[in-house]
Amino acid sequence: MTVRDLRFTSFDGVELEGTLEIPQGGVFDQLLVMVPGINVTRDEYLGFYTRLASQLRENSIASFRFDWRCHGFDSSRPLSELTLAGLYNDIDAAVRIASESINKISKISVLAQSFSGGVASTWCSRNESMIDKCVLFAPILDYIHEYIKGSDEGGRAGESKGNYDGLSDNAIVELTQKNTLVSWGKPFGRPIINEFKAFETLLPTKNIWIFHGDKDAGVDITISRNRVKGDHNEAKLIEIPGADHGFAQPGDANFKEEKTKFFQASVFEELIGLLNHGSLSGKFPVIG
Repeated sequence: MTVRDLRFTSFDGVELEGTLEIPQGGVFDQLLVMVPGINVTRDEYLGFYTRLASQLRENSIASFRFDWRCHGFDSSRPLSELTLAGLYNDIDAAVRIASESINKISKISVLAQSFSGGVASTWCSRNESMIDKCVLFAPILDYIHEYIKGSDEGGRAGESKGNYDGLSDNAIVELTQKNTLVSWGKPFGRPIINEFKAFETLLPTKNIWIFHGDKDAGVDITISRNRVKGDHNEAKLIEIPGADHGFAQPGDANFKEEKTKFFQASVFEELIGLLNHGSLSGKFPVIG
């Protein structure tokens, strides 16, 4: 087994870092680049990606997980400087440094979680020739819906900051006075607020797999359902019955409950099956 940290530079010169894990003996033909969510490091919440990397390695799959801008290695940069374009370029740089570093021909897939899902999906859509599979865990595919609109079809009651036509008067005052708009506890700057409106999330035309808990209180599953049923019939949505965000049992923020361990272990198993064999076990409902 080989585990090493890699430094690399994004398009605009921001220096980033990630961790590359190679299976024992260096025998593999799959590389998974893992993009974490927001306000976490390359290891994801409570080491979710670290545990996944270990499972991948045991099943002859290499992985690369990294800190994107304003996080982890680059955490000295405030979140208010984050943009979707910056994240897009960080994903691009991460895929390229990972593929160059393994020094062999491999199938490259991308996994993105939550906030990074929409950006990673769009990157994969524009780089389909490079990618074997695009896998999304509880992805945000509509940033206005999640961070501006407020309450949604999933029953969450986040504070409304406006709608698809524009920010509310109170939100404009907040953004003007503080130069940030706090939504779901995250201070977003004016550049990314504008991107939420202008950014169009794209899905690849093939080999797109979405895993989402049907009790997710963090990201509205109805957006994933609508995209799969609507204009992207090639996409597959695997619903995890009873699972909250992070594939946890509702209320288990510390990932301690046995049901949470079952959900997460099952998702890992399904992902490994997809990467190694291109198939699912049939354990969970699939839409699309």
